[in-house]
Amino acid sequence: MEKIRRKMGRFLKLISLEEALEKVRLAPWKPLGREVIPVAKSLGRIAFSDVKAAVAFPHWNRSLVDGFAVKAQDCRKASETNPMTLPVNGIVEAGKSKFEGYMEGACTEIYTGGVVPADYDAVIMAEDCSIGNGIIRITSPPKLWANIEKAGDDIRKGDVILPSSKRIKPWHITALVSAGVDAVEVYEKIRVGVISTGNELFSGAEGKIQNTTQNLIINFLNSGFVEADFAGMAHDDVGEIRELAISALEKYHCVVVTGGTSLGGKDEVPEAIANISNVVFGGAMIRPGRTMTIYESKGKPVFSISGVPVPSMLSFDLFFEEYLKSMTGLKEYHRVVSGVLSSNLTNKAGYAGIYRVKLVSGEHGLTVEVVRTHGTGSISSILDSDGTILIPGTVEGLEAGHVVEVKLFGDRF
Repeated sequence: MEKIRRKMGRFLKLISLEEALEKVRLAPWKPLGREVIPVAKSLGRIAFSDVKAAVAFPHWNRSLVDGFAVKAQDCRKASETNPMTLPVNGIVEAGKSKFEGYMEGACTEIYTGGVVPADYDAVIMAEDCSIGNGIIRITSPPKLWANIEKAGDDIRKGDVILPSSKRIKPWHITALVSAGVDAVEVYEKIRVGVISTGNELFSGAEGKIQNTTQNLIINFLNSGFVEADFAGMAHDDVGEIRELAISALEKYHCVVVTGGTSLGGKDEVPEAIANISNVVFGGAMIRPGRTMTIYESKGKPVFSISGVPVPSMLSFDLFFEEYLKSMTGLKEYHRVVSGVLSSNLTNKAGYAGIYRVKLVSGEHGLTVEVVRTHGTGSISSILDSDGTILIPGTVEGLEAGHVVEVKLFGDRF
């Protein structure tokens, strides 16, 4: 009984969510390393520094359409009543450059992406003229540089095309390759080791349960910039938990320990971890997740979270995001969209609340429906959810029609 009282005492002075996040931001975390990798293999990584265009793009004037390259001045007198004819003196296909066949009063057939030959300064779309016997007939003069993308119009040499702390997406790779960048400096991947604790997880245990939380956390974290992995299971034994934690801290950037935050007498995680680390904070006014505890060991975080899968994921995600941002400066860990609450929502006074929600598209935009649960551990509530909203502890409720921000699930990649 005395042991349980001591454990309960850890959570008698919960701090606000804002205080807890601030402590995560200010903790003395060990900086991440960096590496240079090929652009082609950089999808999903986080840029360490600004990346600038090595060359302008496009590298030359190129046609935006299939048609005929002309000198605009040569066509200035064309009209419906006085059509102009121009002989076709050659063809330029995409990928073929250095065609030097310009002749005054002539044109060159050109395809989309083709290099516009020197001295031409407009392209007439094929459908805007007629052609026969090697001659085109036009009835209106083209504007100067019509249907031409000039060299450097898209990207100029020296332009920042990938800002630091930006997650690299497919379009970044396209821009980098186009601008002559072959390699990019990125943060090393954050390696996360997930440990599960509890006698009930082992075969042969009375009332054995599936280790769903470890699987959920690992798969929720894995992405282009995070590698999460199974770091072992431990019985409710201080020495066994401590040994696994020490081993994981040597291998990973951070460690997650599931199943060690309840008030039960068999939860040995606090004693096991406290001897090898410093407490960043122990318990916060957040629902679900009030018993979340974060430790710091030689500059590495240890997240001690509930063994119940859904609430542990929801609360852990908030604090891991803060750690990630403090390490890399990343701003868009999740995609966020706005919508209108469909019904009133009550929040417990003093506690920040994480609520699962479903998005419904309508004529006037997105409607946000709160997913009702039969308890914080409801797995079906996640199956029915598109994301979460966070209500501050200073707010006791929101009325229907209030605009809220929804942090989407599964859109980090």
